[in-house]
Amino acid sequence: MYQKVTKSVLLPDLDLELIARHSRMADQYDAVSEYSQIIAI
Repeated sequence: MYQKVTKSVLLPDLDLELIARHSRMADQYDAVSEYSQIIAI
């Protein structure tokens, strides 16, 4: 059974909302490019 969570137990610094937002983007290339720029900071 799955539970909706706001924070990863294994990776507590992982921003699940950020990943969810980029996973919903229509253009995969743009999503990966934008996400890569954000996490590189």
